[in-house]
Amino acid sequence: MALQQEGTYLASVAMKPIFMSMTPEGRKMQSKKELPDAVSCRYVEFYAKAIFHAGTPGGDAYKTVLGQTIEMVPQTDPCLIKAGDYLPVKILFRDKPLIGEFVYATYIGFSTKEDYAYTTRTDHKGIAMIRITNPGIWWVKAPHKEHYEDQSECDIGQYAHIMTFEVK
Repeated sequence: MALQQEGTYLASVAMKPIFMSMTPEGRKMQSKKELPDAVSCRYVEFYAKAIFHAGTPGGDAYKTVLGQTIEMVPQTDPCLIKAGDYLPVKILFRDKPLIGEFVYATYIGFSTKEDYAYTTRTDHKGIAMIRITNPGIWWVKAPHKEHYEDQSECDIGQYAHIMTFEVK
């Protein structure tokens, strides 16, 4: 892809939503309505967003709201963030601020695979303040689980949004 103008860009992908049920025979990609012997079911939706720049960062593409079920929207341009800064991100769930939810952040080269470099929670406006401790490629995850609206179809709705960006 050839970018014709300098500035900050956003690319996004969405995984096709799926049902994942456990049955006595193992995992099946169907709901409880389709599998009467299902022991449990998860409905899963995952989204990812990459924020990057060509030439000098600029513009407001980074704060575009795409209308995904769960979405992370930076409140400042991640391409302008430096180590030591905080990056405010708004977490939306069904277009409303997600309050009190954990948000996890790490970067390539962080020493452990089990932990995150930074963990925080969203405030009363759905804003999480991510402390950027190091330069490099960052990965921020906002997961959310809730009871699935139709319990005869599935038990849990599992949603996550991941955002990546580079800190110089």
